[in-house]
Amino acid sequence: MKKIEAIIKPWKLGQVREELGKIGILKIASGEIQFSNSSVEDGDSMPMVEIKMVVADDRVSGVIDCIKSHAETGKNDGGEIQVTSVEQIIPIRKPQTIETVPGGETAFHD
Repeated sequence: MKKIEAIIKPWKLGQVREELGKIGILKIASGEIQFSNSSVEDGDSMPMVEIKMVVADDRVSGVIDCIKSHAETGKNDGGEIQVTSVEQIIPIRKPQTIETVPGGETAFHD
């Protein structure tokens, strides 16, 4: 599994999210960030959006191609994509209620 993090222009988020959905990437985390890039002339930070997703290894190139083709701005300030390996995903869920039912069996309830 790989985690793909992309920093893109805020006005590209809707299009990128829609196109990723078309290729089956439905779980995407996103948030606003301030991004500093040395290629920007004045060196100031600019508002950007960071999107994150975890995908199977065989989906990485398709996801990267999708993000690049729908997030590019034609300028040097379009953002970046980072890919890292993911060893494990541990879900955080509501604790289950455990009760013993007649016959001595254990039942789990949300």
